[in-house]
Amino acid sequence: MHDTWRILKLRPPALCSPQETRYRQRYLDLICNPDVRNNFIVRTKVIQFVRRYLDQRNFLEVETPMMNMIPGRQSERLGLGGGI
Repeated sequence: MHDTWRILKLRPPALCSPQETRYRQRYLDLICNPDVRNNFIVRTKVIQFVRRYLDQRNFLEVETPMMNMIPGRQSERLGLGGGI
């Protein structure tokens, strides 16, 4: 545990400067920004609490697929775009 915190406290300037890189590689943002790291910690604890609360009341967690637009013949016929 102590080794992990030592690693997280290191903030090499080359890793911390480009914002786009930090957003694409979130672990860099977690290393460089204590506020971002704290936000992720709080988010994790909230999710754990809600899951535990609902689990104790016998709720069932169900994952549903995302309904994304997939370009194809039907969307072209409907005028929704997606054609080349």
